[in-house]
Amino acid sequence: MRWTTAVTVLSLVVLVTLAIRGVDHLDGETDWHQRARDRLYLGVPWGTLVVVGIVLFVYFVVQDGLTEPTDPVSIPYRAWSYRYPLGMVTAPFAHASLGHLLGNLTGALVLAPIAEYAWGHYPGHSTDGSASIRADPRVRAVVVFPLGVCLVALATSVLAVGPVIGFSGVVFAFAGFAMVSYPIHTVVASLGAHGALLTVIRAMRSPVTVAGVDAAPPAPPGWATIAIQAHALGFLAGVLLALAVSSRARGRPRPGRFWIAVVLFAFGKSMWAIYWYGAEGRYVLFRAPGVALVLVLSIVVTLAVTDSERPLIGDTTVTGTDRDRATPERTGYTHRVRRIFDVGRRAVRSTAISAGFAGRIDSLPRRETATVALVVVLALVSGPALALNAVSPAPSDTQPALSVDGYGVTYDESVEHELVSVVPVDAYGSTESVTVSGVIVWSTERSLWTNAVSANRLAHSGSASVELGAPGWRRTVSVERTGWDVVGNESTYQVWLDSPSADRSLAFESPPRRSSVAVDGVSMTLASVDGTFVLHMAGENESSETVPVPAADDRSTNGDITLVHEDDRLVAVSDGTRAVVAIREYDE
Repeated sequence: MRWTTAVTVLSLVVLVTLAIRGVDHLDGETDWHQRARDRLYLGVPWGTLVVVGIVLFVYFVVQDGLTEPTDPVSIPYRAWSYRYPLGMVTAPFAHASLGHLLGNLTGALVLAPIAEYAWGHYPGHSTDGSASIRADPRVRAVVVFPLGVCLVALATSVLAVGPVIGFSGVVFAFAGFAMVSYPIHTVVASLGAHGALLTVIRAMRSPVTVAGVDAAPPAPPGWATIAIQAHALGFLAGVLLALAVSSRARGRPRPGRFWIAVVLFAFGKSMWAIYWYGAEGRYVLFRAPGVALVLVLSIVVTLAVTDSERPLIGDTTVTGTDRDRATPERTGYTHRVRRIFDVGRRAVRSTAISAGFAGRIDSLPRRETATVALVVVLALVSGPALALNAVSPAPSDTQPALSVDGYGVTYDESVEHELVSVVPVDAYGSTESVTVSGVIVWSTERSLWTNAVSANRLAHSGSASVELGAPGWRRTVSVERTGWDVVGNESTYQVWLDSPSADRSLAFESPPRRSSVAVDGVSMTLASVDGTFVLHMAGENESSETVPVPAADDRSTNGDITLVHEDDRLVAVSDGTRAVVAIREYDE
């Protein structure tokens, strides 16, 4: 299949190249190459390529993605706490999986060039390259732009709530920056070109896929996996940076188009998905408040980017820049909209006059006021992180079943979520504490605590692995659940942990489960004792015995009852009567 894959990849590359060249030839009126060269050194977004190279280096070298491309070391490279600087620095460039990496890099590849083009390699629109070092297009391309991106990335890590990981906050910053100058291009790139590019890459990686009807492992809802606060932080930061550095010569985008672009982008990228944690793996989605918040913030962003310098509620005289934008085809619509806003401004002005501070409000420019409001919103979005990221999770009082170079690993159920418990907020009025079950990993020296594998996921698959490490080394902890589905009751199971650097250890034993099956009046309860499955048999005369569960294809006799372990079933046999007591959870 390797040669067919190579042929498919080559064919796709040729077809995409021919398609681009063909469209470029048909659109002979537009010299795209010259336009690119006017703002980018040699017409290439060098800064974007440098940034993508940094992200790839972190994934394949720092996270050891070269060893396991689909399963890199990610736990130590999350933004756990200000007390763990390594995680804060690496988090915005690291990724949890290859799919995570591809999603963010393809987003960067379609949005970062627009942002870089809007910023430009030639300050003052000079393309001769003769200027100071700071204004040298080569320096701006391969040093200044990547440095700015790295600073934004660090900000999205430091000001993000929770142990974030991934480049998505920076991708949203690219979108916010590009949106100010090229709103339509940004929406087309993010909602159209991104998906197309990702599909082409997937087609190259897997030209033909064979799939069946299989039960998917338990997973949280898609919206509960979005770092919504980091995305909002990145987008708002990108808009404000664009307002600070963009040239006024290109003018402001039309308010209507810009607002529509912001709304489409925000809804298309699920920026409305505000959620919080509930008890035992549940999540609470605040969809309606999220939608309302997106609409309100879209108006604030639109005012900050497109509004004029006129007073907030003062004189409504049309300025020169507004007159330039009042084209004949938009005059009627603009006039009606202005009348609506004028009515509102007069009402606010009347209230201000009666309160005695109309003069101060009259002096406030609309655009600056909206920009200040945007800064306040950004502060509100990022402010909680300053307090939460300064707190380290409480050291676990549980003895680790396995210790690996400063990490403690165990399995437990219904334990308090150490990261959520520091937030004094109850979702939707709930008074339940947020608890989790599964494989717990913690490290006091790294200020981290995480539910690495959920109990539901482990129950579905029967096994999992957790990648631990630090720069220069990695260790794999293997997790295995083995147990019996007791007839008429829940499962009785054990969880074992193993690592090349430590002995295999028993991490958890579930409570005993009584079967609904009784043979000759003898009830049967399956239990796990010190790593061994045993069967408690209690007769009607209050006599009881405990016997080990026979090995596979073996049997044991207890009085008149014979226990047989056959075909992954535990069968009780007495006087020709056969009754299944329990069934193996997983095939041996």
